[in-house]
Amino acid sequence: GDKALTVAQELFQRHPDDAASRSALLRSYEKVGDIQGSGAQAISDYQKALPLAGGDPIAIFRIQSKLAQMQQDTDVGAALESYRACETAARDWMARNPADPVARRALAFAKEMSGWYGLLAGQTSDAERLVHEAIAIYEETAGAKPSARARRNIAIAYKRLAEIQKRTGKASDALQNCRRSLNDSETLRAEDPKSVLYGIDVAQEMVLLVDLLVASGDRAEAHDETARAVAYLKPMAQTDPPNRYYLVDYVTILVSTPFPEFASADETLAYAQKAVGLMHGTDPETLDLLAQADRKSVV
Repeated sequence: GDKALTVAQELFQRHPDDAASRSALLRSYEKVGDIQGSGAQAISDYQKALPLAGGDPIAIFRIQSKLAQMQQDTDVGAALESYRACETAARDWMARNPADPVARRALAFAKEMSGWYGLLAGQTSDAERLVHEAIAIYEETAGAKPSARARRNIAIAYKRLAEIQKRTGKASDALQNCRRSLNDSETLRAEDPKSVLYGIDVAQEMVLLVDLLVASGDRAEAHDETARAVAYLKPMAQTDPPNRYYLVDYVTILVSTPFPEFASADETLAYAQKAVGLMHGTDPETLDLLAQADRKSVV
């Protein structure tokens, strides 16, 4: 904590050219940033740690990825720059250890996130290519018998690719990749039904699939997939307290569905209010869903 940081700062001031004291100060700033958990102070601590990395690509990748995670909810452009710095660090890491699968996965992650945050920052031109490249690396490093973690990375990347294609007008590609992602996640969940992580992946991919089908005009399949998503999400939205992801995904389905039989306007509004309450009225996504539910209730 702060005491260890003070000691590390004093040590570094006395021995600025000593690699061990520099490394200790880097670790101290990083640790304090980790403890902060979020916000401007954590970002500041990670930024102080970066110049102390001394060109070590593994340390640079680790800190830049933490920095990006802090920035991604509040400053998409800054998060994009941090993920691009992760990609540069991962390339340096690979140059030193070309056969290291961890370095290759780090490069894949950096490409995936650079593509996604590029899209969110309005820089769509490279987004699809970067995520395709990330998937190729994930699939190559996964090997003949991929671990559950490797399979999940691939499933999430295909969902991200579908999201990008949805936003860039490639509807049929988006549908194909979303179905692949959902199929892979449902297989993982069937193998480990208690995993909340896999359960949330399935929920979010169901929401995307329904959205894509409604937009495509395929009302019959959109209706069937909405029914499947509601059957999956409603029991979890009714738990007390519900998992925020399941509840938000359920409300997302209800406010956007063109099929009124799945929930009355009043029921939709009640679930939206529950979601806002769960997030203490401070989360923009749930507040937006409440506004949509409110509009639906007065139509």
